[in-house]
Amino acid sequence: TSVFTHVTLSVGNKAVWSEAPEDVEAAIDEAKLTAEQAQLAADGYMRARYIRDWAQGNSTNSWNQWHEIEVINKDGTNIALGKIPTSNGTFAANQPASNATDGDRGTYAGINNTPPQLNYARIDLGQIYHDIDYIVIKRSYQDGRTYHNTKTEISEDGVNWTTIFDSAVEGTYAETAEGKIHTQRYASVMNRLAETEAKTRFQTLIDGGLIYTALMKLFDTISGDETAFISGKQGAGKNLPAFGAGGSYQDAVAGTAKAIIRHDGSAKFSDAEISGIINAIGGTIGGLSLEGKKLFSQNHKLQIDGEEATIALLDPNTDALRTIIRPTNITTSVASYFASSSISPASIATIKTNYTKTIWNLASSSITLNATGGKTFEVSIPAFSVTMGVTHPGGAGIGSVYARMAVYLTNGSSMKQPLTSLASIITSTGGTFSKTDDYPAQKVVVTNSGNYYLRVELTHSPEAVSPNGQFSSTATSFTASEVVNRSEIGSNGMVIATSDTNYTFMVGNTFEVRRGNSGLRITNAGIEKFNGTSWVTANI
Repeated sequence: TSVFTHVTLSVGNKAVWSEAPEDVEAAIDEAKLTAEQAQLAADGYMRARYIRDWAQGNSTNSWNQWHEIEVINKDGTNIALGKIPTSNGTFAANQPASNATDGDRGTYAGINNTPPQLNYARIDLGQIYHDIDYIVIKRSYQDGRTYHNTKTEISEDGVNWTTIFDSAVEGTYAETAEGKIHTQRYASVMNRLAETEAKTRFQTLIDGGLIYTALMKLFDTISGDETAFISGKQGAGKNLPAFGAGGSYQDAVAGTAKAIIRHDGSAKFSDAEISGIINAIGGTIGGLSLEGKKLFSQNHKLQIDGEEATIALLDPNTDALRTIIRPTNITTSVASYFASSSISPASIATIKTNYTKTIWNLASSSITLNATGGKTFEVSIPAFSVTMGVTHPGGAGIGSVYARMAVYLTNGSSMKQPLTSLASIITSTGGTFSKTDDYPAQKVVVTNSGNYYLRVELTHSPEAVSPNGQFSSTATSFTASEVVNRSEIGSNGMVIATSDTNYTFMVGNTFEVRRGNSGLRITNAGIEKFNGTSWVTANI
């Protein structure tokens, strides 16, 4: 019997006691039921009457197939068994809807559309269940196929739906014999376990929906193993790590977790892959330490100074300086250009008014050089000779006349380099005279881009004429090479080069210096000189 009563008071009368009405007990039962349902929800059990699962064909064909849809409560009972699904599509006659809930994995309900359409199978459980532990969706799986646009939803009224899985968010998956299991209870239980532990051990506070805790642990939803954490605990005995992954909190304290970020800003990453630009001002990588702009090995046997552009190698036994390298430009290529022209004898026109005139351009022998990017070229011109003739007009009052000749390497504008001549003047007092100028092999450094050629100019006195004069040359070709600046120093020798023919070389018992077509070297056999083609004994 109920122990609850109620009291009715009337003015002027004494209190009258009677039994409580039956609706009070009903209210108490409802309150108890509501509390139980609330606890089930808190434990992560799902509450629903309707189950709806979607698909839009699969990787093998256009069929939407459900072998079995199971809804398991906390007692392990399949409460969907025998509940025939409905759909927005039409089930095939030989694959009826009832196959999806007949408890037989070997049968299935199927809908076929071409092209594939988005169809659902919806189950009405007949009432709202508050203790749904998990839902299993079983489809065709033998070939490891994947179904497209799958989604599983639950609802209490068939109007408002809650999504518990969506492949658009969580990704597609290959079907298996076990099917796809959807549950919210395990994650909820582990979250509540972590929350309870935090409350008892670290005085977690919940204020306005915010959780304040000294340590939050994250667990794998399948195995229950701790895999990551966020820690507010700091150093001096409180165990320093602030964030960790790939291991438990204790793994991080021991320094064995895969990823650890500590409160002091230091970090550890095992098997890490880092992409992008790394801006480091210090540290050690593979035994090499970085400090500012200097990189050196831990024993300081190798030192690289980016500021001074030097490399120092120390003897591993004595620490004495073995080699120091201060490189200039490292060569990337040596380009050679060739041009040639046969020059026929040519007359010099009579000159009376101009004191200087170009009389011959070797334009057909031009070389195009591109000095973009600071390149420097060395033009090599072999030995050649030029002959010119001058005629004295004769007559009273006319003394001696003169003529000078000069040969230039020029691009016609920004560069005009005179070549060295052994002689270049003619003086005459009558008649016709000729002079041959010899030009030795020489090199000209070029730093400007342009189309380079040889040009001959004649400077003369006004009286000089040359109706029968001559001009000819033995020059037939010249070359240009990109200047090479290179320093190579090794344990057995060194090379310092400014071009492919200008260098200093030392290795073993040989010391060699080359400057173009001349050179000198010292070997065990003695001193030799380079004569332009080979090394011969030097008479010193």
